[in-house]
Amino acid sequence: MGGVTVLHITNGDSAAERIHQSGLPGDILPWRDILHTGPVPGGLSLGALSKVRADYIASSGAGTADGIASQFTARDAMLEQSHSYSQVILWFEHDLYDQLQLIQLLDWFATHDGTGMPLYLICIGSYPGVTKFKGLGQLTGQQLRPLVERRRKVTPAELALGRAAWAAFTAPDPKELESLARGNTAALPFLRAALVRHLEDFPLVHGGVSRTEKQLLEVIRDGMHTPFEIFIAAQERETSPFLGDATVWSTLSYLTNASAALLEWSGGSFALPAPGKPQEAFLRQTVHLTDLGREVVAGRVDWIAVNGIDRWLGGVHLEGKSVPWRWEERRGKLIATGS
Repeated sequence: MGGVTVLHITNGDSAAERIHQSGLPGDILPWRDILHTGPVPGGLSLGALSKVRADYIASSGAGTADGIASQFTARDAMLEQSHSYSQVILWFEHDLYDQLQLIQLLDWFATHDGTGMPLYLICIGSYPGVTKFKGLGQLTGQQLRPLVERRRKVTPAELALGRAAWAAFTAPDPKELESLARGNTAALPFLRAALVRHLEDFPLVHGGVSRTEKQLLEVIRDGMHTPFEIFIAAQERETSPFLGDATVWSTLSYLTNASAALLEWSGGSFALPAPGKPQEAFLRQTVHLTDLGREVVAGRVDWIAVNGIDRWLGGVHLEGKSVPWRWEERRGKLIATGS
């Protein structure tokens, strides 16, 4: 790759550091957005959406709105300069977190002459010798380096599917996304499973919690009581783990601090760890299901009817004590509730 200017775009800081350690030449852009949580409304420019995302991430306690907005502005500006590189390589993996970032980028490149630039893709779901492959950040720089030889030129079909998937993900009606996931997604072989996993986080028909929330409640019911062991046990229930620990902590906080709480903690309330502070006290906390939590995880009580909901799933905003769509676990499909 001598003499070639390269921009590597990848899913976050861990993978970015591994690319740096690999010694591959070029600049590295970590995308840094957890698109499976919070509002991702359609019809916005990249800059306008970044403002929405910065406000949401700041509201979750991950930093100040100005600070996060500044990071997004710098990120977006670097993307806008991608045409100045002789190669752009997208490094992603198979899980929901990565596939959403990938379709956002493919949508952007599709509308910025992606067919006319040297845009390449590395997207893997396994690695030789790694029995439980979870992601690029799991590999060493030495393991990562040979992957660059497997990069493929992004095709018009991949750009078109990425654009269609991003439009469906950001739409206010999820049926379009379900239809796309059931259709021909061969151009992006990991996309179907990722989109179905996203749809599984719509409120379940029985109990009203999402698959993610139900899994957390189940592992606590089954004997996991400290934050870290809950996180690990819930990860084991995923075919393609995608949740970071901070997202799990936030979900546990939500289940505890809702007006109709499903969890109760040894300290009386669930305190999120302070950024940059020791986490020993936080990790020693123990949690148990409330009486309502036991009823909800068993599917005997509907949590939305009791507690209400105010949640975004991509471009879909669910709010109030009834919702227009739920996920039917047994049939594996969205159903309209008539709400």
